[in-house]
Amino acid sequence: MRRIELDTPVPLELTLPAVAGAVTVSVNGVRVAERAWAPYRVTIPADALRPGGNELRVRVAPSAANRYYAGTGLRAEPEPCGLLAPPLLRHALKTPASITER
Repeated sequence: MRRIELDTPVPLELTLPAVAGAVTVSVNGVRVAERAWAPYRVTIPADALRPGGNELRVRVAPSAANRYYAGTGLRAEPEPCGLLAPPLLRHALKTPASITER
């Protein structure tokens, strides 16, 4: 979970460069996207954001196969699951925006 501050709500693009698992992205408690495979890129609409503080949450879940095959001859243990690189957040229109993290 990250808290981001915006002067004015603008569309944002969230890029998750490396992920092991499926992703659900929510903003201020509202689900805005789900991704099960790359590219893990999400456009967050301006109407999902508000001036001031916003809560951005990324949840990562493993596939059912990860648990099913763990401990078998196919997979000794579950594979890693989670964010494998830091998320990138930028203005979706590629112009500077006032965004700060807390």
